Amino acid sequence: MAEATGFAPNWMNKYEIGEATADNTTEPTELFELADGIQEVSPSQDEQSETYEYYGDKGGSNTDITRVTGVYAFTGHRKYATDPAQEFVRDRLGKSGQDRIVFFKHTEPDGRVMSGNATLSGIVHTGGSANSRGNFECQITFNGVPNDTKATTPPEG
Repeated sequence: MAEATGFAPNWMNKYEIGEATADNTTEPTELFELADGIQEVSPSQDEQSETYEYYGDKGGSNTDITRVTGVYAFTGHRKYATDPAQEFVRDRLGKSGQDRIVFFKHTEPDGRVMSGNATLSGIVHTGGSANSRGNFECQITFNGVPNDTKATTPPEG
């Protein structure tokens, strides 16, 4: 994937999923790209904060972010049997606990990578009106703070 500068279309983001790794840092040998059938990805940061007021600030408040969790929600159409990423997610539908822990990697258009073990939840593998394509949804939440690596080569352009 060519690296981008400036404004880049969302499709230039690459999302990959695979088996969890024991040390949460080593990338698995096989990753599957979540792309076919995916129409929208909604990343968010679930943050927890504490607010403090001090006399020195004349009663004004200070906010301290105490926890950050990266969450990615995927929605689109179900591509049956031939998409290894969707099959990987579907295979975990009836699973719980450690069987829902996966390795997740997000490569941004400029080459920056966020990766690490994550929890797979909210799996929807079918549904919708009779003449519509089947639905596909899942949510991937990083476990702990993911690895955040800037690109080592300057972007093209």
